[in-house]
Amino acid sequence: MLEAGEIKDLLDSGDYARVSDTKIQNARLYYAGNIYKKIDDIDKVKPAAQRDKQLARLDKVKPKLIPIDQVSITGKEKWLPASAITSIGKQSYADGTVIVGMNAIDDNHLLHLFNAYVNGDDLVKKNKDDTPEEHAERIKVAQQTLLTEAIPLIKQKIMDDGLAGEVTDAYNRAYNFFAEPVFNGASLKNLPTKFRGKPFKLMIHQQEGAERAIYNKKGVLAFSPGLGKTPTAIIVANQQLQRGVMKKPLFIVPANTIQQWEATTRDLYPDAKVFEFPKYQSGPNKGKVKDWPAMSAADKGKMLNDLTNNRYDYTFVSTNLAQKFSIPDAKLNKYLDELVESITGMEAPDEDLNKSQLKAKQKRIAKLRMLKRTMMSAYSEDPTAGGFDMGRLGFDAVFADEVQYYKNIGMQSEDAKGGIGANVALTAKYPIGPDGKQDTEQDPISVTLGSSRSYDFRFKTRYISENNNGNNIFLLTGTPTPNKPLELMTLL
Repeated sequence: MLEAGEIKDLLDSGDYARVSDTKIQNARLYYAGNIYKKIDDIDKVKPAAQRDKQLARLDKVKPKLIPIDQVSITGKEKWLPASAITSIGKQSYADGTVIVGMNAIDDNHLLHLFNAYVNGDDLVKKNKDDTPEEHAERIKVAQQTLLTEAIPLIKQKIMDDGLAGEVTDAYNRAYNFFAEPVFNGASLKNLPTKFRGKPFKLMIHQQEGAERAIYNKKGVLAFSPGLGKTPTAIIVANQQLQRGVMKKPLFIVPANTIQQWEATTRDLYPDAKVFEFPKYQSGPNKGKVKDWPAMSAADKGKMLNDLTNNRYDYTFVSTNLAQKFSIPDAKLNKYLDELVESITGMEAPDEDLNKSQLKAKQKRIAKLRMLKRTMMSAYSEDPTAGGFDMGRLGFDAVFADEVQYYKNIGMQSEDAKGGIGANVALTAKYPIGPDGKQDTEQDPISVTLGSSRSYDFRFKTRYISENNNGNNIFLLTGTPTPNKPLELMTLL
């Protein structure tokens, strides 16, 4: 329970707004959404000074009014106020007939035409001796008459009766009420002021991207190359660490960029605790990152001990090392079961297939039965990586750079042709037959899945996300936007 003084401090900061006597709300949420409803409810806000302050800000973020001359009015809109219906006229008869617009349209022919339109009836009945061309021409003339002579009279009557303001308000309340959250960097606290020895300030797109990611607690920073994804991601992590939203984020980045990430982090936040990725200590590569294939058992053991027993603000690891990380067996089993089920679900029903297609389907199903066992084995086959269990290492957020490399999850063929993911590809190994060749008539002994790197990444980010209420996954890429914006779909 907050004390009165604490509530006042929150309201005075501008980060919160009062909703009622007993409720306050994050300002970014309050000053977004249906602004008209919040203006209608403003009387619940007390004292008057706070109410006036919030009303002024609501008026400022309210969408620009769409005037009546830009609004199409036909008389059958559900949002029209009762006064407008009364103005144009509406009469119901005992036989169920409803006539609309008699106060606005004096000409009986135009009134009949208008009501045929309102009721969804044919504008023109087809005469017995009409040719299709003649009937089409009569419809065209009726439509033109409706648009230029009848419908304009409805709006004119409303305006003549002094209802323009009321109708304009009703339209905007129905269709122009929504304000998006404002992301302008105002909520970013304790930002670095120096970078590489020079004054530092985030550019506008970085402020917006950082705030959106922080507000949603996840997201994709898809800036074009060179526009500052790296410092933005580092700052997002720092902001979330300050808020306690995350405690031990993991950054998965290409090996050849680890030193850049480490240096940028130390430059922006000299006091941050940064994991030191193994590097060559001598020789021509001295100081360069030593990636997983080049690490000795001692390197791996030291790194495992370091990561397990320390809570770093920033841990940068290579994509190769990230693939060695494991997730708990129960989760992996669940994800693999769902993967097999989803791929199986892409198959056409048996009744839609001919004999040869059915046989091919049965072979694919046999591959799928082996797929899970093969993938489970692959995760446990490297004993030197067995200790890198994400559950024990304690990571609670993932920032991943160059995520376009993970976009090719398996999709149905028609989707893949449209640029979403890639066709599902299963490669099987079969027992060797008497002729020394693989016997493809038998069940496979192992099956590998195309795009396995993408699925591995998806499993690990899903594990982190599920442990953090669906949050704390941040993806970085500059490639999809100049290539195919649709590629972002598979990343999301």
